[in-house]
Amino acid sequence: MGYVSDLIDQGLIAESWHQDYNPENTSIFLCGNPLMIESMSTRLEKEGFTHHTTQNPGNIHVEKYW
Repeated sequence: MGYVSDLIDQGLIAESWHQDYNPENTSIFLCGNPLMIESMSTRLEKEGFTHHTTQNPGNIHVEKYW
């Protein structure tokens, strides 16, 4: 295995899902190390994903587990 960002870069996520992920068809749940969450959040925001809050429904859901 490896880092989730490496799996995305290698195209393994899209390959296993048989489609690309994008903000229109995908919700992402990040749970784990805060540094991973920060890194992935930044990456996903650059791709058009937004954080979910009660005031702003988005497609990045976060649980910091550390």
